[in-house]
Amino acid sequence: MNYDLFFQLLLNGVVIGLIYGLIATGLSLQFGILHIVNFAHGEFMMVAMYGMIALLPLFGGSFALAFLAMIVLSSVIGVLASRGLLASLATGDKNVGVFEKSLILTLGLSIILINGIQYFYTANPQMGTTDIGYGGFDFGNVRLTHAHAVAGAVSIATFIVLFYFLMRTNAGRALRAVAQNKEAAVMIGLDADKVAGRAITISVALSAIAGAVLVPIIVFQPIVGQTFLLKAFAVVIIGGMGNIAGAVIVALALGILESVIGGFTNIVWQNATAFIAMILALIVRPNGLFSNAVRKG
Repeated sequence: MNYDLFFQLLLNGVVIGLIYGLIATGLSLQFGILHIVNFAHGEFMMVAMYGMIALLPLFGGSFALAFLAMIVLSSVIGVLASRGLLASLATGDKNVGVFEKSLILTLGLSIILINGIQYFYTANPQMGTTDIGYGGFDFGNVRLTHAHAVAGAVSIATFIVLFYFLMRTNAGRALRAVAQNKEAAVMIGLDADKVAGRAITISVALSAIAGAVLVPIIVFQPIVGQTFLLKAFAVVIIGGMGNIAGAVIVALALGILESVIGGFTNIVWQNATAFIAMILALIVRPNGLFSNAVRKG
């Protein structure tokens, strides 16, 4: 066995797993708070990637400045989305059939975003040129590129901030309360619609962060969000719908598994890994591997 190759694949898998986790966490938040399935979630990531392509020249190729600008823009877009297009999907008795409406609304939004970006940028592959460069850190024969290191560091920092927010702030506790039992949360005075809007804003920001850190790593097209979205759905289902910690753990495991399988077997099995794992997980635990951690309202 080539151990250098194994550790290289392991390192690459950790980074891509962290990025999967960012996308899946946003999906899990939306399902846990709003009880919706957002088919446009991958397109929010894709739009952020093309946004970085537009912003990078404005900041002289500085990834840090373009990234900060993208976070601000994505937060504004998240607020607008929570108060506009997605506001009709806020949880509540008045919104009968919210799950079904979410499927149609977000699928339509996904199609609009894909074709809109393709109109302006065409379907030609894109890759961002940043000041990160093509260097890396060498650990013997194992190499961690600067771009992968930045992606991993940003992802970890984002998870730390997110879990601190959810566990240590009143706004985060309100999110968890509505996710666990909406009726009880409303009875103690929480505004469920405001909490739902906050969940959408955070979700959009997470997908934008994932898109931004991917720009120096991969070549992408307008359909890039679809591939990541499907894998994120598999992650959320395996981990347990609405379970954020479960989504992060499963995403990290999936990234490593995909990388190792792609390196040692036929590459065609790499993309099938998530869905094979999802089928097996549903057979063993239909509600997800970490479903016990989710209280039903």
